[in-house]
Amino acid sequence: MAGVALLAGAVASAYFGLRAVNETLRVERLALRLFADIEGLQGALKDAEALESEFLLTGEPALTARFDTLRAKIIAYSADLGKRVEHPEQRAALPALTIALLERLDAVTQTLQDRNNRGPAEALRRAYTPDRTALTRRAERLLDEASKRQQRIVAVRESAAAEDLGFLERGALVGILLAIALLGWSLRAGRRQELAREAAEAGLQARSRELRLLVDAVPAMISYVDTAERYLLHNRAYAEWLGIPSGRIDGRTVREVVGEAEYEQVRPHLARALAGDEVHYDRSQRHADGSTRDLAVAYVPHFGPARSVLGCYALLTDITNLKQLSRAKSEFVSMVSHELRTPATAMLGALGLVAGGAAGPVPEPVGRLVEIANGAGGRLLKLLDDILDIEKIESGEIPLDLRDAELKELIEPALAVAGPIAARKGVHLETAGVVPAATLRTDAARVSQVLGNLLTNAIQFSPDGAAVAVGVQAGEGRCRISIRDHGPGVSEDFRPLLFQKFSQAPGAERGRTGRSGLGLAISKMLVERLGGRVGYEPAASGGSVFWFELPLAGPGDAQQTEAK
Repeated sequence: MAGVALLAGAVASAYFGLRAVNETLRVERLALRLFADIEGLQGALKDAEALESEFLLTGEPALTARFDTLRAKIIAYSADLGKRVEHPEQRAALPALTIALLERLDAVTQTLQDRNNRGPAEALRRAYTPDRTALTRRAERLLDEASKRQQRIVAVRESAAAEDLGFLERGALVGILLAIALLGWSLRAGRRQELAREAAEAGLQARSRELRLLVDAVPAMISYVDTAERYLLHNRAYAEWLGIPSGRIDGRTVREVVGEAEYEQVRPHLARALAGDEVHYDRSQRHADGSTRDLAVAYVPHFGPARSVLGCYALLTDITNLKQLSRAKSEFVSMVSHELRTPATAMLGALGLVAGGAAGPVPEPVGRLVEIANGAGGRLLKLLDDILDIEKIESGEIPLDLRDAELKELIEPALAVAGPIAARKGVHLETAGVVPAATLRTDAARVSQVLGNLLTNAIQFSPDGAAVAVGVQAGEGRCRISIRDHGPGVSEDFRPLLFQKFSQAPGAERGRTGRSGLGLAISKMLVERLGGRVGYEPAASGGSVFWFELPLAGPGDAQQTEAK
């Protein structure tokens, strides 16, 4: 009787273990389908945003029908998510994601209507307001969070499947031992074990087939390589991109599949991923049709026990059209800025001559009008210069003249230049403490530009009669330059947008400054190009503190300067 009871326990253990495996596999398959839906949403949203930009530029009526198709696709993906989501964490985040997607789609619809009803210029202005930008960022952030969350869920499901399989194997082992001990039950126990193994293998094979179908359905290119850089998995889109039959990919190395030239581009990034780092970068690659396309590449390492790397997943997305749109936008902005700058400069020169009496005495009413026009023209010219600077920095065309410069040589001229602006506003400029004797290895002209932008901002938002203080700290290989004002400060809601292009805080006071909203964005880009960082913090007793840090010159830099 004891032997029978033990055998019955082993059979029950195997049965319930098998049920746990089947349930885990079902939930994991559902999680993988959700991951595919999220990837589909991300791709469709990017297509909608690209279509929005293209419609702003061309106004092509056919694009409206394409957007309706994309909208229906995004809504279908979202509805599919709502039906399939079971995980509590993902389900709790789903309403916010759905609302963000619908709001972004409504914003695109509004852009199309503005382009048709108000014209391209007004539509372009409305399309890139801070509110619209925030909608885009929110939708992208929530989608990215959903994707990462789903990756974690899939990882947990895989771990659970492994544990359940281990439980099933242990149950089978107990059955084998009992079968040996209980001779009369050996054949029957062996048969049960065989049935359980076959069921587990059938479940795993079914999972493999479904995973292959899911991976092949994803429009992006997906592959998986082991630590020897040998392909173990790829989808149909990957094979079609390379123009290689699927049977000639799996089992071969990356070098053998993509060729020596492409492998040299891939090798350092792949090595980082197989060392345990998640890698994201862009590259150009030759398509099977002979054209060269732009790709966004992501390598995600696959970890095993004790964080050992078993291989890595690769996700490649064709971003050629987005790159072309970006280049077209840059060229358009640059062309418009250059074409406007020449007449603006001529107008300012003419107004200056009139104001200076070159055309004869100027009546006082006319002089006031000339002064107003001259000020407006100056703001227009500053805006054009800012736009050109932004384009040069983003395209990497802005040169840097790196030389050794003393901190005093950077601070004092900037205060002198900003002095007249402060005097007109009744603001007092001062330095907080003594400027330390330190040397920077930097571009003095660009640092002066950053200081000028931050000082001008501080003066603009300071009340009459207040002080603006410049503080300098140096140590541990870096120096920090801070500008402290006693203005209204920056609201907590607006701080994430502070250093973005064309961002201006709401409120009447900021609206009267006449500034473009590019100064802080340019300052951030320049400081980062110089190897530093920039930031904001509220002052303890009211007001704002804007600061930026730059590296101090090292001994090697000084030797290079002397050699020159």
